[in-house]
Amino acid sequence: GWNEDTLRRGMVMGTILGKRIAVRSEERETVNPRQKNGRIDKRLVAALGYDYENVFSTKEVDRFKKVILHITLDGSGSMSGKSWNDSLAVAIAICKAATMVSNLEVQVSLRGTWDDKAYICIAYDSRTEKFEKVKRLFPALQANGTTPEGLCYQAIMKYFVESNKDMDSYLLNICDGEPAFSNNGVSYGGENAVLHTKKMVKQIKDLGIRVMAYFVGDGGYGRNGSADRFKRMYGSDSKFIDVTQIVPIVKTMNELFLKKK
Repeated sequence: GWNEDTLRRGMVMGTILGKRIAVRSEERETVNPRQKNGRIDKRLVAALGYDYENVFSTKEVDRFKKVILHITLDGSGSMSGKSWNDSLAVAIAICKAATMVSNLEVQVSLRGTWDDKAYICIAYDSRTEKFEKVKRLFPALQANGTTPEGLCYQAIMKYFVESNKDMDSYLLNICDGEPAFSNNGVSYGGENAVLHTKKMVKQIKDLGIRVMAYFVGDGGYGRNGSADRFKRMYGSDSKFIDVTQIVPIVKTMNELFLKKK
């Protein structure tokens, strides 16, 4: 619980976001009377004796589609500090907002390394877990190690939910570097890692999942070519933001959740 300030900030942002998008839970019905087909309108049955045919009515229900958003955070050591705290606050905010909206579900995963292994942690899934888990455990999360990006995407493909006619699926990625991981038997980095991650991103998109990828930097976006490689991996879905401007991602989510297809 050492990072309580990040939790508080996320909770405040999430409450505001949740109130703004609460309309997602609402449904509006419109009844169209005097139609030639549909359900019989009992109030017009008597008119059948006068050869009146338009005694039916139809009902239109206007509602938002369900949304499932998978947030994946780069847990590498270079994210430590403000980048990590702000990224975590954004994740907490969206998780909190989801508790206030019936047709919004959120998954959160973290990518990083542990000892000599690349790993990904499914930290939260609102479909099966209560928000209390976020409040209790997220303040203790830290960033360390390197960035096994494409490897981790390949490992969690089975957790992604495909878009369909009733639900839109999104992936929100926040990171500050390029794919890199190595141990005694594996060397994952450079051009091969970039191409592999690009391949995995394409497979995710092929599931009908819209990808939103944010590169967190301090103004030196071109250092070591990381930003260029990031754009190659994510294409037009890549966005570059300063570490002090990460919170506006919540505004982007606000616009996304209130958009109707």
